[in-house]
Amino acid sequence: MPTLQILIFKLLLILACLADTHSYTPPAPINLTTLQYRISELSSLEINGQTNINKFCCSYLDAYDKKSLTYKYDQDYTDIFFEEAKLTMQTHKLDCGKKLINKDMMKTLQADQYPHITLQLKEVKNNRGGDLSKCNEWFELMAVADITITCHTNTYEFPIRLKKLDLHTLRVSGTTSLQLCDYEIDAPTAMLGLIKVKDKLDINFDLHIEVI
Repeated sequence: MPTLQILIFKLLLILACLADTHSYTPPAPINLTTLQYRISELSSLEINGQTNINKFCCSYLDAYDKKSLTYKYDQDYTDIFFEEAKLTMQTHKLDCGKKLINKDMMKTLQADQYPHITLQLKEVKNNRGGDLSKCNEWFELMAVADITITCHTNTYEFPIRLKKLDLHTLRVSGTTSLQLCDYEIDAPTAMLGLIKVKDKLDINFDLHIEVI
């Protein structure tokens, strides 16, 4: 299969990126395939939030290990479904720039009890059609993924953009948001409640994905 289409599957793996809870029943897929990939050091992932008085930004600083995933096409070769496509991130590797903010974030995400944030890619939808092997310009897709934070999992559908950089590298970017309350997480407060983090977190990702 085209190298570019292979690259597409790995794109959703980071991200911790979400929008509206979504349920779906995929058609019977075919052509089971497994591949290996890595996310290069050129990639970035940021979680942006706001309090009632200012803004904050947390970056994911850990290196990404080589991973593998298993996927298959639907009957029309337009959508892709995944059986093994999980990305696990270490919660303690989020750096918000200040020790107090880091401490509050780790407490909010219950990092000691739940040290990982997990994204399980389920599906990539090519709703607009077009030949993915020719996406030398930005190409728009929809992703479906399960996101697990603490012990709670939600399914989301959200837009992504990708661009072919060379025969083995794909750039994937997007911005989306999640609600802490969706994971039964209380927004943290400081100074006896005078400062409170808003429930919404925005996630920005810009990934350089290499097929090995």
